[in-house]
Amino acid sequence: MATVVNSFVDRLKSKSVKNSIINNIAQDFNLTPILAKAYFNQIKDYFTQHVQLNLTSGQVHYLAVDDREPAGKPVQLCLKKSVHLTLHNPDEDLSVNKKSGLAALRQHRPYPYYQKSH
Repeated sequence: MATVVNSFVDRLKSKSVKNSIINNIAQDFNLTPILAKAYFNQIKDYFTQHVQLNLTSGQVHYLAVDDREPAGKPVQLCLKKSVHLTLHNPDEDLSVNKKSGLAALRQHRPYPYYQKSH
């Protein structure tokens, strides 16, 4: 009975979206299942690293060259990091503008600031 349950569980696992994609990669690129799974995991890591877009009002997403990359290295070969640029924070900026005016608002945040996404 245990082998019937195990085979049923194995069959359900094989029908997952992940396994379906891995099987498609293996067939489309003529790869072994192990290589197809490795490609899947690498691509999944790329997407999770760069597609974490939890943006709020006033923010934009930007893929920037890592600050540890040397000058002169071709951009295509550089490691890139996902960053959120905050162009303005409506709640904070409006209160500064009301209290002190436009000149104070410009001094409050003269440049956009960023936060690393990952």
